Order: sequence, then C-alpha cells, then structure tokens
Amino acid sequence: MGLKPKPHTDSTVRAQPLGHLFIHFPIVQRRFPGDGMYATRWVDETNPELVRTEWEANWFAAAFLMPEAVFRNIFEISQGSIELTSIQFGVSAKAASIRAKTLGLSPGTDQPF
Repeated sequence: MGLKPKPHTDSTVRAQPLGHLFIHFPIVQRRFPGDGMYATRWVDETNPELVRTEWEANWFAAAFLMPEAVFRNIFEISQGSIELTSIQFGVSAKAASIRAKTLGLSPGTDQPF
C-alpha cells in the first residue's frame, strides 16, 4: 500500500522543483548548452553548492506559494495563527511557520514557533 502525501505537503513538494527550473536550469544551460538537469532524492549535506541550491529552491517555493504581501495580510487577519495561515495557503504549518519567521513575523501567543 502506497503512502498518499497530504495536500498541504504536496503543494510544497511540487513548487520546490519549480525553483530549480526557474533559478538553476538557465545557469546550467548557459554553462553547458544542450545538457539537462537531474534530480537526486537527497542532497549531499557536505556539498555547500548543493545545499545552497536546495535552499534557493525552497525559498522560491515559499515565495511562490505564500507571496509576502498576501502572507503578511493573512497572518495579521488571523492574529498570527500559524494553523489558520497554513490552511489559507494550503501548506503545512511548518512551511507557514518558516515563512513567518523569515519575514520577521511573530506568531500569536498560543502558537508554537
């Protein structure tokens, strides 16, 4: 029996490769015309270049799924509720929490951060 991803996790998983496509693929094409890119299942944490590209793709996914102005507005309306904000954007609470933190926002007093 296969595992079914949760929809809020699935959106993040699908948006992250777009970051590689839009940020990294053009660089690869300029450096190595005609070559493609391939995805690995895991990032080699000892390779700073790969770690950096993964961070950039994750940053892209967060900005794509949770645009800053809209995120700030929803976060404020929900009184800093990570749960309500994550539901509104269709992402995990962890993704919404990280986005809030990177934007310098503090969750409501009843919210874990």
